[in-house]
Amino acid sequence: GLRRLMINCDDVLARNKGSLSRLRVYGDVVWSGPISSFSNLRELEITDAKVIEGMALVLRHCTELHSFIICTHLNAEATLFAALGANPTALPDLTALKIIFTSKLRPVAPEDFANLAQFVENKTRLQSLDLSFALMRASVATLSEMLKRLHEIKVLGIDLACDKWTSVEMQMLDESVPLRLNALLLCVGVFIMDIPRREWIDMVRFRLIVSYRKR
Repeated sequence: GLRRLMINCDDVLARNKGSLSRLRVYGDVVWSGPISSFSNLRELEITDAKVIEGMALVLRHCTELHSFIICTHLNAEATLFAALGANPTALPDLTALKIIFTSKLRPVAPEDFANLAQFVENKTRLQSLDLSFALMRASVATLSEMLKRLHEIKVLGIDLACDKWTSVEMQMLDESVPLRLNALLLCVGVFIMDIPRREWIDMVRFRLIVSYRKR
């Protein structure tokens, strides 16, 4: 069962200590493994994690990490973002970050999103960012300011659910999403939409034209 899987994972990590450069794990088995095995990782992907109890250790020990992907459950959001906020300068060489919540039923609290923004803004080499969760309208300004600080970003994926979206949020997003991107995913699901669909189309189309001309 699960206990046997965790034991097997620990054994694999221990036997490959110092040689692992890429690790992809499912569930929570990674948190019980020897943290020293993570020291040379360049890519880490954690899928369907229900708890994030070892995130602070990962942030402190995975100093060589370039790519970090985590797909987690909604009840782990506060722990995840608190760990990121407490270690804003961790993972300085990170070039790709993807954070996905398996549910968008409950929005991320503004203080939790602020922790994420602080962490992301310190990643001066970040080239790829994907975010997928529910966001409160009050956090859109924080999102906008965060995006403005990502000067090296080339791939951007924003898949958010929000309670309401007006021309104010639209303008903030339009001003912060970089013009010259290699790839852009923009999906905002809202309960109340106060702007016409044409504004979304124009914003994306203009960026495609700029990106095409760049080449």
